[in-house]
This record gives sequence, C-alpha cells and structure tokens, in this order.
Amino acid sequence: IQQYTEYIYNKNNGSNILSLEKLDRRGNKNLEFLKIEAHVNKQIQKNNFSVKRNQSISFAINIKINKSINFASLRVGLKSQNTNEIIFSSPEHNLNIASINKDIFLCELFLEPTLLLPGKYPLYILIAAFNTCIDVIDDPLFTLTILKDGNKDIYLGDGRGYRSIDSKIKINI
Repeated sequence: IQQYTEYIYNKNNGSNILSLEKLDRRGNKNLEFLKIEAHVNKQIQKNNFSVKRNQSISFAINIKINKSINFASLRVGLKSQNTNEIIFSSPEHNLNIASINKDIFLCELFLEPTLLLPGKYPLYILIAAFNTCIDVIDDPLFTLTILKDGNKDIYLGDGRGYRSIDSKIKINI
C-alpha cells in the first residue's frame, strides 16, 4: 500500500491541481481532452473535490480535434472506490463534430448529484464514437466526494447498482 501511495503522490508531484498529462488515459486520440476543470458554485475545484448533495457540478472540457470524425459522444461517470466499477453516470451526450470548424472547442457538462450516496467517487470521463474509445480519463487522482447532509437524507440506491445522473451539455464553438 505504501508503494502505491508513493506512486500516486509522485505521479501528482504533491500537487492538488489536475494535470491531464499525468493521469492514466487510453483511446485512439482522434479527439483529445486538453483541459478539464471541475466547478462547484462557479469556483474551480482541485482534482479531489467535495460537494454537498444539493450543489451542482459543472465540467469545462476543452477538446482538440486531431482527426476529422463526424460524431462522438461524451459521458462522465462516477466509480465505486470499492470495486472500481462505474456505478453512476451521465447519459451519453452526442456531439456533432462535423459541424465544428475549430481545432479546439469547449464542452460544458452540468451534473446534478442530488441523490447520490455520501462517499468518494473516482471520476471516469469518456469520449467515444461507434463503441471505440477516443479519449478516456480513468484515474484515481480525479475524485469527487459527496458529503453527508444529515440523518434525513434520501439517497439513490445503495451504491451496489448502476444509476443514471441528471445532466445536460452545452457546446461553445
């Protein structure tokens, strides 16, 4: 465990600022995440951030077009820290890449985690096309913590099954 902790710390150089170059990624990189910022109450968050259940989360995602494709889909998921499986995710948001006439564009994805169980959730961010991963960030350094709100909370599920999170997307080109 200590070796893994040291690996994670060294990989992040002791910083809480998210650097995509240091995260575990995969995909063919036809489209590439250049920058991802998490925002809570319009404040930029660090790579490990916390929210109360009634707070909205937004992600500002800069994407670079490396190879021309027509369509792709974007999804954000939350993984179980116990099993590493995706247990909550946004729906797939379709992107009409052919209509974008810039090399780099910005997507803003808004999540409403109002009924999630309190706990830590490593984030999973995927852009794909026709069941092919284009760019995937799947790294334990990028983690969301849902804070407990009180004893009268109502939660969505018990953390053992997949659930969808309400979300919407805005593309700025």
